[in-house]
Amino acid sequence: MANEYESNKYLETYLPIPDYYPSGYYAITMMNSLISWKSYRYLLCKDTSDYHIASYDKLKQFKDVRDSIYVQTPYPDYIAPEIDVNNITIIAEPTNPEAPNGETRVDISVIARDLSDHEGQEAGSHLLVYN
Repeated sequence: MANEYESNKYLETYLPIPDYYPSGYYAITMMNSLISWKSYRYLLCKDTSDYHIASYDKLKQFKDVRDSIYVQTPYPDYIAPEIDVNNITIIAEPTNPEAPNGETRVDISVIARDLSDHEGQEAGSHLLVYN
């Protein structure tokens, strides 16, 4: 805020892109930051004339033309994981059967497989497992 509304602002950020993401153009459309107790919003638009900043937000919001970058990933995984929808098991039982209070343990089992054009680099059906 010390360098006024009309001054140039510089912001650097990192966008993590895993190796299994598809190759292509990636862009950031908006970022929020928290400096001290004040919140700032950086808006990146294709056309900045479409977004108007209210006068009371001129020191909190900034806009600029959105840019993109082409990223070539080494193991793009375009094949979706498969789930056998005919083989899903659900087991539910109360956590306290002697004095039920509505709390229930639910176990859901599925059979899934993950395929990829790059063996050993699958995005991961293991992400379906929750504890």
